[in-house]
Amino acid sequence: MLAVVRQGGKIVGLGAIKKPRTYTATIATKAGYDFPVDTPELGYIAVSKSGNNLSPRIVASLLDGDQGPLFATTSHPKMKSVLKAAGFEVKGNEYEGNNGSQLSLWMKD
Repeated sequence: MLAVVRQGGKIVGLGAIKKPRTYTATIATKAGYDFPVDTPELGYIAVSKSGNNLSPRIVASLLDGDQGPLFATTSHPKMKSVLKAAGFEVKGNEYEGNNGSQLSLWMKD
């Protein structure tokens, strides 16, 4: 599932719910929190500088059709607050991502 926000014909924000991926088990292990490997992921929430404050709207749009359990990972403080407001809960431990940032695992039932 994809959510796209356009302003003046330009894409200024997007997000996706990804199909279950093979790396889900690795995330569960790194975070120290066991969850089903067939859980879809809320991801690719990206907003341009001109699309400020669109993240909550994008996440709400993606969650509009009760997708069932989802997980997300992030290191970004604003995204953490967006996930919390959308009903996600942080689970397990933070772990080091591929780019050296500290990622946290968020789950929504």
